[in-house]
Amino acid sequence: WDEFVKALGQKKLILAPWCDEEEVEKDVKARTRGEMGAAKSLCTPFEQPELPEGI
Repeated sequence: WDEFVKALGQKKLILAPWCDEEEVEKDVKARTRGEMGAAKSLCTPFEQPELPEGI
């Protein structure tokens, strides 16, 4: 989470795993609202890159 918020504060595009649940998206948006602007999901790629175990 700390890396996510840091990257968001640097206005970077973030590729992060997501469970595809609307309530989780709303929670992330609410938790990131403020000075940096709220995070929002964009398009989900059809082909997902392999992620390391534990992410």
